[in-house]
Amino acid sequence: MGEINEVVVRLLHKSLAEGTLTREEMLILEEWKNKSEANAQLLRQLSDNNFMLEEIRRFYALGTNETERWETVQESIGVNDNDKAPVVPIYRRRWLRIAAAVIAVIVISGLFTFLDHKQENQRFIQTGGQPLGPTNDVQPGKDGAILTLSDGSTIVLDSAVSGVIAKQGQANLVLSDGQLNYAGASAGTGAASVPMYNTISTPKGRQFRLVLPDGSFVWLNAATTLRYPAVFTGKSREVELSGEAYFEVAPNSSMPFSVKLRNGASVDVVGTHFNIMAYDNETDIHTTLVEGAVNVSNENMTRRLSPGQQAKMNANGSGEIRVVNGTDIEEAIAWKNGRFVFNAADMKAMMRQLERWYDIDVVFVGAVPTDRFSGKMPRSVTLSQVLTIMELSDVKFRLEGKTLSIVN
Repeated sequence: MGEINEVVVRLLHKSLAEGTLTREEMLILEEWKNKSEANAQLLRQLSDNNFMLEEIRRFYALGTNETERWETVQESIGVNDNDKAPVVPIYRRRWLRIAAAVIAVIVISGLFTFLDHKQENQRFIQTGGQPLGPTNDVQPGKDGAILTLSDGSTIVLDSAVSGVIAKQGQANLVLSDGQLNYAGASAGTGAASVPMYNTISTPKGRQFRLVLPDGSFVWLNAATTLRYPAVFTGKSREVELSGEAYFEVAPNSSMPFSVKLRNGASVDVVGTHFNIMAYDNETDIHTTLVEGAVNVSNENMTRRLSPGQQAKMNANGSGEIRVVNGTDIEEAIAWKNGRFVFNAADMKAMMRQLERWYDIDVVFVGAVPTDRFSGKMPRSVTLSQVLTIMELSDVKFRLEGKTLSIVN
């Protein structure tokens, strides 16, 4: 009979949720796996996303409420509420014992949770770092964008062949490994009488990366537009953003970098890493600073951010700029790292993210559910996999083509 101790639980969680282990951790987990066939079988099952989802479904079938479910689990695997660090036996018999052990590991480690939380009417969602297996044609977003050159011509970057795809003044536009680079023209070089502006747009269901003429890196989320000069000249580097983007700005103290937003709002920097979320259908503009410093301004005021802070202001550019300390950086830039991270998100906010990434339209039939959602999942899962998980929390939906109806 195998057993799972606290160290193994931690390593299983790290391996499946993060996908990486140190050499020492790999040796510990390998030694545990080799102790018994039961251990090896459990590891295989935990790596099988379809198995994991089925066990979650079975967990919900164990009783009518969370307390009853847990009592059944505890009776099956010999764990009681007084155990601080439970040792979970692995059984070969009936599915309930195996499922209970799997569920205990999952829930204890937080690997795959979709349990109703009793406080603040929140629901918790979490999947491991791998897709659950496609069951629907609505696939997740992918890399791609549309580039509009200074003469108005467009290039669909999804299908463009790698190499030099265009020339703008002194700059060669080079597409390589899904990234657009402006080669041959750095900030402050060249002095065209009429600036040549380019615009890159990611439709819903697309994301993209580019390197600006000054060497700054930009990641564009879905449904985002960035307008910028093919060559930066003059005393500043200015770009215009609608949507969401993560910037790693190349330092140049003699030529400050500025991101212009709608209604006169702006973010001014010298050299730093930050994320701006400024979608037209969001009520607030969020600027989150990862490192360096930025000044966030609107028509009324300017606030300076330090790393870990987030500025929030009304999307109309008026009112107070509110600074939030101790911001969840993981949540703010999760999209860039290929994940959804929800922290007490309301239903509408959650659905807006799904709309942009899966290129769907969401409509609410009846009252909008008041539940708030927390948790994590990879953006690589299909829409049907997201919806399958949501069903476990009594969210009712109807998917017709690319229109998702939330029924309440």
